[in-house]
Amino acid sequence: MAIMTQRARKSIEGAVIPNRQEKVIVLSPKDRRRTKLAAAIEQVALSLFVEHGFSAVTVDQIAEAADISKRTFFRYFASKEDLLLGDRQRYDDSLANAVAKPRPGRSAVTMVREILVEMSREIEADASISRLRLELFRKYPETMSGAFEQQKAWNSTLTRVAAERMGVDDSRDMRPALIVGVMMSAGNVAMQNWFAKGAEQALPELVEAALDQTIAGLGELDRVLPEINHLQK
Repeated sequence: MAIMTQRARKSIEGAVIPNRQEKVIVLSPKDRRRTKLAAAIEQVALSLFVEHGFSAVTVDQIAEAADISKRTFFRYFASKEDLLLGDRQRYDDSLANAVAKPRPGRSAVTMVREILVEMSREIEADASISRLRLELFRKYPETMSGAFEQQKAWNSTLTRVAAERMGVDDSRDMRPALIVGVMMSAGNVAMQNWFAKGAEQALPELVEAALDQTIAGLGELDRVLPEINHLQK
């Protein structure tokens, strides 16, 4: 389902707003062209990283392979490190929007499930780039540090909103973190399965299947259990 910018963290932490309407952004033709070029640069760069290793590839080589100038590269990316996680702000904003959606009557488990499935659709929208990134992480695990930090930030956000939904303090009650940790792990397993199968099946379907097979056991955690509360006092 990165290092989260301060702006993105604030937007996510303040995202649980009842009846908030989603903002629809319409890109101009110029912005659409810029987005397509950025994606093309990203795909070329990731292909080079997979083939040669991240440290062996220079910005000059990326620019040459993408048939752009070095100056144009830096209009889109501050450094080649920015290519490891792609458009982080877009994913952080997508998470903020998913968290902000009113979900009346949903349990914490169901709410987290819905958010993770929505995020999987974002990942699948860039399937070719997502698969290249997963291949890069598989071949060169040292490139994953940013992804680990992003996932840690997402875990923290989801744990907080799960605790709010359950009406508990996540600093004293471990259940929200346990729910989110297990469900995020299930989502990651589904994504690795999607990659291993060559993206033959829709990623959201695999994520839903993995989460549904996990939820049966989590249902017990989503209730107030006196014995657990007693142990944590």
